[in-house]
Amino acid sequence: MSADSRYAIRFAGGAVDVEARGPAAVTVADFVCAALPRGGVGSPAAAIVFQLSEDPATGEPALFQDRRRLTASGDRVWLADQLQRGICTVLADVAAAAPVFHAAALDWQGRGVIFPGGTAAGKSTLAGWLALRGWAYHSDELAAVSADGPTLCGLPRPLSLKQASLRLFESRLDFNAPGAGIMVTPHGAMIAPALLPGTKPGQTLLARIIFTDYRAAASFSLQTLSPAQAAARLMGCLLNARNRPDHGLVDAVRLAERIPAFQLIYGDCDQLGEHGERLWAEPSARA
Repeated sequence: MSADSRYAIRFAGGAVDVEARGPAAVTVADFVCAALPRGGVGSPAAAIVFQLSEDPATGEPALFQDRRRLTASGDRVWLADQLQRGICTVLADVAAAAPVFHAAALDWQGRGVIFPGGTAAGKSTLAGWLALRGWAYHSDELAAVSADGPTLCGLPRPLSLKQASLRLFESRLDFNAPGAGIMVTPHGAMIAPALLPGTKPGQTLLARIIFTDYRAAASFSLQTLSPAQAAARLMGCLLNARNRPDHGLVDAVRLAERIPAFQLIYGDCDQLGEHGERLWAEPSARA
């Protein structure tokens, strides 16, 4: 690990840079950014630059945005959480090359799925559960979908689990003695993509849209949506509408007409079957 680190993060035409100076700051930046897509020569200039640097007096890292201090805490877990939130917020706001949805993104044997949903819809829990059972993890938060193919590209940030869902992962991940790749927060845990066996950054063909709705004690339900229903729901999860033609309506309609869409209601991940095979129980295409 170097004393300094810089990440040029590029996603769906959006650009964010992260600079870290000092060993403690680099540890935080590497945890958050290691799997995120990078830009090369000719990539767009960063809209925002986040800096992690150590306080000369205390040696503790602090987070800055374009040289403006954002945090008063030197706690590394807190800084990692705030840096991750900041990166996702900026990328969702400035991305213009493709519609970006508030959605988890995975694929099963080359068939891509996005799971759009609001906060507390169960996206991250579902993504983690599937990723530990053979699905390739692309993101638990942001999914960009191109018009060609169409293909999806997720932002493979660390998986963010809430405290209530950690019990589902205790047999595979040790939260009581976390090592490299796990940060336990007061509200849950962050899991580095490297610990998810199927992590696969990059593009994959989109085969299915499944709107996610976790409800405690609910029975499993997977219902087919009409193109009109799917388009309306996609618009509700579109984060960069202001950067897209017709505020993304054309994108949403095109996707809804081409890709089968479903509404998933579940009360426990075990309802999905051993490897989530119940998510493929419906016909793969509309007539």
